[in-house]
Amino acid sequence: MVTFDTEEDEDAIVDMSFLDLIDFSSIEPCNEIQLHDHSNTQLGPSNYFESISDDYPDTSQLYKTDRAFDIKNEARDWCVGTGKKNNCVIVTPDGVCRKRNEWTTGKGSRFKLGCERGGVHRIRGGRKNGNVMEESRGKKRKADTGTKKKGCPFKISVLCGADSKWRITVRNGQHNHDPPESLVGHHTSTLSETEYCKVVRMYNDGVKPATILTAMKQEFPGIVCHIKTIYNAIQKSKIISGDERTSFLEFMHLCAENHYIVRKRTNMGQEVTDLFFAHSQFADLANTFHDFIILTYKTNLYDMPLLNVVSHTSTKAPFTVALCFMQFEREDNFVWALEKLKEIYLYDNVPNVFLTDCDQALINAVKRVFPLSTHLLCIWHINKDMMAYCKPIINPPMKKKKNKGDKEDGKVEEVILKEQKPQAEVDKANEEKRKVDWLKFKDDWTSVCNSPTVEIFDVNYKGFEAKWSVPYGKAFSYCDKQWFKPHKKKFVAAWTNKVKHFDNHATSLVESSHGRVKSYAVSSRGSFPTFFKVVHRMFDNDLTRLLQQFEISKTQSKWRYGKELIFKLLIGNVSHFVMRSLMLEKRYKSMIGSDKDGCICTIKLTMGLTCSHVMQRYCDRREPLLLSAIDPFWRQMSLRMVNRIREEKGFNGLSVWSTSNRGGSRVLSTKRK
Repeated sequence: MVTFDTEEDEDAIVDMSFLDLIDFSSIEPCNEIQLHDHSNTQLGPSNYFESISDDYPDTSQLYKTDRAFDIKNEARDWCVGTGKKNNCVIVTPDGVCRKRNEWTTGKGSRFKLGCERGGVHRIRGGRKNGNVMEESRGKKRKADTGTKKKGCPFKISVLCGADSKWRITVRNGQHNHDPPESLVGHHTSTLSETEYCKVVRMYNDGVKPATILTAMKQEFPGIVCHIKTIYNAIQKSKIISGDERTSFLEFMHLCAENHYIVRKRTNMGQEVTDLFFAHSQFADLANTFHDFIILTYKTNLYDMPLLNVVSHTSTKAPFTVALCFMQFEREDNFVWALEKLKEIYLYDNVPNVFLTDCDQALINAVKRVFPLSTHLLCIWHINKDMMAYCKPIINPPMKKKKNKGDKEDGKVEEVILKEQKPQAEVDKANEEKRKVDWLKFKDDWTSVCNSPTVEIFDVNYKGFEAKWSVPYGKAFSYCDKQWFKPHKKKFVAAWTNKVKHFDNHATSLVESSHGRVKSYAVSSRGSFPTFFKVVHRMFDNDLTRLLQQFEISKTQSKWRYGKELIFKLLIGNVSHFVMRSLMLEKRYKSMIGSDKDGCICTIKLTMGLTCSHVMQRYCDRREPLLLSAIDPFWRQMSLRMVNRIREEKGFNGLSVWSTSNRGGSRVLSTKRK
């Protein structure tokens, strides 16, 4: 054992027993040993970097120029650009007041530039020992930290002369390190002001960061940024736009700035539990097309139930009336949301018809807030629930058993056991019978649901009961107790054909609205400001889409409509959807004729359009169909609602239509003349 006395630890002991295992005879003698004297060397974390080797050439000639610059930034940009061409990253060196270095001007003003690897690493909480920063004892450093600092002596000074011209002087043009092979990841990979604005604008338009990086490299071929640069720019823009506000306060600020109607409900702890908001222009649009509303909610978006209120225009184009985040899917939450929805409707322009899924809490809430409105249920969801419950009863899947021989091999596979031939034939016949029974059961169910009159419904229902209550009593009992007895007036055609639901039988429109929200959303776990930007883009694009549909219907004349004299006065005054519906209704005139007893006037009652037997009379007299025969809902071909309110309510107009935005809220006041 050998003991070495050191200044730091007098008891340091080194185990030298391993020397006995080395065969020194196999080691060739060294002719010359060069010793270095390190007695005057001051140890430190970056002290050995300060020496300059002759291997690194002097780059002073690259930066020497007789050019005089009128503006300080021109001189700086020239130096940075020259360094970039030679794979040198030039920055403002440490120890220089950046504010003074940036704004000082006039005779005698100067600023300094240096290499990004110049200076020494500054340890947080450390102390300076000569030119070396030493770490204080007892303080832990962050793991995996590092530095680019290498004490590079490269320096450039830019001085403003008496003629107010900026001239460049190279103080030291030599580096103590090799130039980088690539500038990616260095300071030059930061974005310029133009590039930064481009990134922020693309992100606000809903472009994903990876796509932004690709677009930036195509538009700026010399750019050396990477994906982290894009994320840093996005985060910087969020901090600047947020102005140090919290996520929810920023959301409220954006709503107020963009004229949104916002209502919120808080609990005893002043926590926001429910949040209702609507675009002001779409609130006006909802007053124009107020006859019909579709409601549904999703729980998979932002981990909160999101109630979506949707309607459609005269072109059958859907639009979102309002959105509401709810804490729970309870009746109380639905009632609060519907009460806030009711506030955006002027006068008595409340929706006449609601279409929803069969959610009992939502059904009760609609009945409480809109007692005079008709409530319908989505037939598509009803059929889906019926099939999910009844099909396993009538036509269950084949049972598969495990083969015992597979267990010995350690494998578990589903196989069908071999059976005797007579039993297999019986099972196959039963399976075919169940398939046929299921198809017949579905057809009979559809016939009952599509019964055009109450009398026909009674006949179809009795036949359905007599045919299926005995062989498949459980399936029939489900259809009877779950749907027909409590809700038949909400989805059976015999009752829904007497309601003006504008050809809406399912919630597909609101499902498509949810799809548009998802298509605009970059992430499903964003903050409230992120969600607002997503929805705001959707609203802007939807507004353009609605205007486009109006203009197409008003300006484009389909040749097949122009050939019909009966549609002469309607072309350009109603939408193409109405024209298509009337064309389909007109095809039945050969079967119905002008006999009213043969026509149940379904299109007149449900859509407010002229039915086939009335159109036949116009055709017999060779007269065009009058525009007054079309419901006002279909004649509204713009986003302005005043014309329709005047027509339906019988007064001249609105004397007060004021909009004030306080914290995102919107106050509407009206008065009859």
